[in-house]
Amino acid sequence: NALEQSPRALILPVYEADDADISSMIEQTLAKAGLAIDPDAKFLLMERVGTGRALMQRELEKLALYAMGQDRIGLADVEASCSGGAEFETGDLADAMFAGEIEDSDRMFGVLVQSGIDAGRLLGAAHLHALKLQDLRLAIDAGSRMEQVLRGARPPIFFKRMPAFQLQLGLWPLVNLMQASTTLAAAVTQARLNASLAEAIANRAVLAVARNARALAADRR
Repeated sequence: NALEQSPRALILPVYEADDADISSMIEQTLAKAGLAIDPDAKFLLMERVGTGRALMQRELEKLALYAMGQDRIGLADVEASCSGGAEFETGDLADAMFAGEIEDSDRMFGVLVQSGIDAGRLLGAAHLHALKLQDLRLAIDAGSRMEQVLRGARPPIFFKRMPAFQLQLGLWPLVNLMQASTTLAAAVTQARLNASLAEAIANRAVLAVARNARALAADRR
C-alpha cells in the first residue's frame, strides 16, 4: 500500500499478547503494588479487558488504586472497578444474541452504544464469541464432554457465564455457528468501510444472529 511504498513512512508491527503473557502481566503489575489477585477475579479481568497490553495496564492502575489498603483483589473489586460504567458488558450482549433473546439483544446494543462503546467493537466482540463457540462445538462434536470442554477453554470462561455457554452450545450446530461467524465478519468489514452507517450495520447483524438463535431454539421444541 501507499505507506509501505513511501520512504517517509515507518511501519511497526504490534503483536497482541497471549493469555499467558497477560496473566503474568496482571500478577507482576499488581505485585509491585503489594497486591495479589484471586483466580476468578483475574479471569473476569481478562475477559472484560482482553489481551491488549496498553488497555490492561490502564485497567490495572485503576484497579490498584481502587484496592488501595487491601492486600488482595477479589471478584467484587474487579466487578466494581472494571465495569466500564455501562449497565451491560459486551459479553452480556453476545450471550443474549446467541441465546435468541431478540428484544434483550436490541436493548443491550442500544445501551452499550449510548454508553460510548463503539458499534464496531461490539461487532468484533460478537464475532470473537462466535469463533469461540465454534471451537468449543468442534471439540464437543469430536467426542469431548461439554463440561470438560468448557473447563478447558482458553481464555478461561468466567464461571458466571458457564450456564450461558452451555445453553448456546445446546442450541447451535457447527454449520450455523460458521454462518453466524461469516455474517458478523462481513458486518465488521462493512462497518469499517461505512463509518456513518456503522451503528445501523451492527444493529442489523446483532438482530440477525439473535433471530437465527431463536429459530434454532424453536426447532428443538
